Amino acid sequence: MKRKLCLKGIGLCMLILVLTCVGKGRVFANSLSILVNPLSQNYSAGEEVTLKTIAEGEKISYEWQYSFDGTSWTKWASSETNEMRYNIPAEWNGIMYRCIITDKNGNSKASEAAKLTLISGLIINQSPQSRTYKDGEEVTLKTIAEGEGISYEWQYSFDGTSWIKWASSGTNEMRYNIPAEWNGIMYRCIVTDKNGNSKASEAAKLTLISGLKINQSPQSRTYKDGEEVTLKTIAEGEGISYEWQYSFDGTSWTKWASSETNEMRYNIPAAWSGIMYRCIVTDKYGNIEFSGVAVLTYINKEDWELPII
Repeated sequence: MKRKLCLKGIGLCMLILVLTCVGKGRVFANSLSILVNPLSQNYSAGEEVTLKTIAEGEKISYEWQYSFDGTSWTKWASSETNEMRYNIPAEWNGIMYRCIITDKNGNSKASEAAKLTLISGLIINQSPQSRTYKDGEEVTLKTIAEGEGISYEWQYSFDGTSWIKWASSGTNEMRYNIPAEWNGIMYRCIVTDKNGNSKASEAAKLTLISGLKINQSPQSRTYKDGEEVTLKTIAEGEGISYEWQYSFDGTSWTKWASSETNEMRYNIPAAWSGIMYRCIVTDKYGNIEFSGVAVLTYINKEDWELPII
């Protein structure tokens, strides 16, 4: 009986020992942890930057890695401490880095990635200016910027949203003969320094000096019920088109008719008495001018002839 109890006691001790070892193994396997991840920071070209992480575990080793795309990582350096110092070149602007920590049992963990951003001295002191131009005139586009090894890329846009490369230049000026059809075009300059830092200037606008002019607006007049009335304006310019509009309140205007000439004829009903009308003239370059407003007034049959006094 004592022997059985002794055997049971030995078995129990062994079981406790095994469980204790297993438990300790589990605790130990999970004891590797990163307490502080590396931090993103700014740097000047060639500056010595301190990379640092804080981790806990037994006999930790540190492997620093870098990446230019956040996907492919390359070994940078190994260290027995949680810090590494390195002189970062300007060309490494935007580089990401992380640390792989490994304990004595081969367990490993990767820190979160951090980013190094170059402190740029690139500044745009003066953006291009909006200006007017004549058809085919050579226009000088100019911006003023400061920085190292600056290059200039001029861009244009017809809607202010989609930008198209116009030309590249080694200087801050560009000359170009602007056609009349480019009336209203917007342009800007992208300046880039030798380290790859870029800045966009504010946009400016080119406006054609228009020869479009209204010499005579439509005239107010009276009319009889159903009478064909001639609406007329006189304008000058290139490739002019005419759009006639009417309004009953002088605020809301409705398209009446379009014409390739400066006259329009229309039979006006009596109910339209007091109607206002005007003409919008547009040249081939998209320039627009509004005529003055005229009024049509209906007269009754009784008023056609004045009584003799």
